[in-house]
Amino acid sequence: MVDVSEVLRGSIGVDEPLLDQLIGASTRRLFRAGETIFREGDAATSVHVLRAGLVAVRVGPGHGDDILLAILGPGELFGEQAALRAHATRVASVEAIRDTRTLEIPRASFEELRRCDPAVDRYLLETLSARMNRLAELLVDALRRSHETRIVSALTQMAELEGEGPRNGPLELQLTQRALGELAGVPLRTTQDKIRRLVADDLVRPAGRGRLVVVDLPGLRARLGSIRG
Repeated sequence: MVDVSEVLRGSIGVDEPLLDQLIGASTRRLFRAGETIFREGDAATSVHVLRAGLVAVRVGPGHGDDILLAILGPGELFGEQAALRAHATRVASVEAIRDTRTLEIPRASFEELRRCDPAVDRYLLETLSARMNRLAELLVDALRRSHETRIVSALTQMAELEGEGPRNGPLELQLTQRALGELAGVPLRTTQDKIRRLVADDLVRPAGRGRLVVVDLPGLRARLGSIRG
């Protein structure tokens, strides 16, 4: 589990006294796999620091039509728009892929922090605005993706974040083809077809018991680069 103090110190440049105050006003949360942490359009009232687990960041109407923007692992922040302005709404939905633990920091605590330290206020505006711009870039990129790109992108991110195995060797994932398709926003039959192609190219192999093995992660990254153009 990551050190929340180190994450916040690196992300928003908070010194120890203010850092302790911020953490003290926060809540430790547990979200089970498949649970929605917040939905696109919800009121943005807090920022989350991801302590353990994995989450999917998506946009779209739901019902299987969402577009995956990113998969985040321990040490990441999400929901940053809550720290920037009052009355903000969530610009994406976030769902736990695995059992996930976060530190939830209320917007009021960020507002107090910005009043106490003008340097923190400037840092937050610059850093979090850059994060929001990056989210917009991810959305533009995601809207252009083919089904194959979505599948390969999701599989690559999962392998990078939690693949189990030797360095530069096969990485085993607890991930069914159905779950991969749902994660990427791709129908099951299309997902199965794309996986068969990856198997034929010696990039992936099924492992049984709801698992997939990424045989060649560098090769998978190269495939992603080539299909993105």
